[in-house]
Amino acid sequence: MYRDAQGALYVHDESTASLAEEKKPSAWPWVVAGAAIVAGAALWMSQSPTRRENPVDPAIDPLLLEAANPDTPWKRLYEIARHRDREVKQALLQNPNLCPIDDKGNVNTGLLLDLAFKFPDEVAESPAFILHAFYGDPTPMLRVIERIVYKTKSPERVRSMLSLFGSLLEDIRWNASRNEVTPPDILRELAEEFPRAVVFNPNAPPEVLRELAAKWPGAVAGNPKAPPEVLRELAKKYPEEVARNPNTFPEVLRELMNYHLQSVRDGAKKNLSRRGLL
Repeated sequence: MYRDAQGALYVHDESTASLAEEKKPSAWPWVVAGAAIVAGAALWMSQSPTRRENPVDPAIDPLLLEAANPDTPWKRLYEIARHRDREVKQALLQNPNLCPIDDKGNVNTGLLLDLAFKFPDEVAESPAFILHAFYGDPTPMLRVIERIVYKTKSPERVRSMLSLFGSLLEDIRWNASRNEVTPPDILRELAEEFPRAVVFNPNAPPEVLRELAAKWPGAVAGNPKAPPEVLRELAKKYPEEVARNPNTFPEVLRELMNYHLQSVRDGAKKNLSRRGLL
C-alpha cells in the first residue's frame, strides 16, 4: 500500500486475472501470465532508494530521496529526470506522484514515457503506472504501455500487457509484433494483423515464415528462424541473405561458396566455419 500527496490510501493486492475481468473482455487468445505484471508492487514502500557501494558522488544520495519523495514538485522531478546518473532516474519510479493531473483531469505521462524507454520493466512495476493503469481509465497510459511492450525483455510481460490492454490500441499490438522477446504463439496470432513486422522478427515461428515467404521472400531469407527448405528455394534470388542465415543447409552453403560474388562466398564460408563444418 501507499499514500499519495493528497492523503489517499492505495492497497494493491489484485492479480492480473482479476484485473482483466474488470476491463473490456480481451479478444486475444493468449493467456494472462498470472500476477507477474504487478509482482513488484509490494516493494514500493518496503525499499528506500539506496546508493550502490563505494559511491563516486556523495551528492547522489539526497537526489535519490528527493526523486522518490511524493511531496517533491513535478517541476523538480522533471529536472531530476535530466540527471546523468541512472540510479537517480530509476529512483523517480518510486514516486507515486510522477504523473500529475491538471485541473481538467488530464494526466501528464511525459516523464513516465521517457523513463519507459530505458526502464520498461521498472516502469511497469512503478506506483504511478499501476495507479493510473489499473485504478482508473488506462487511456492516458496507453502510449506508456506501447513503449513497455516494445522495450521489455520479458516475454511474460508482453503476454500480460497484451492480454490486459492489447484490444485498446493497435500500436500496442504492433509493437509486440516487433519485439524480439514476444513468444512465438503470440507472433503467430499477430502475423494475421501485422505480417510485415512479424516477418522480420527473429522469434517468429518457422511455419509462419513459410507462409510469408511468398510475399516477403527477402525478409524471410534473412530471418534466422526461416525453415531450411525455404532457404534452399530462396538461395538463387537472395544468395547473400541465405549465405549468412544460421538455418541454411550446409550443402546449400557449400554451393554458395562458389558463387560469383565475394560477399556471398565469404558469408557462406563464415557460416560453415561457425558451425565447425569447414
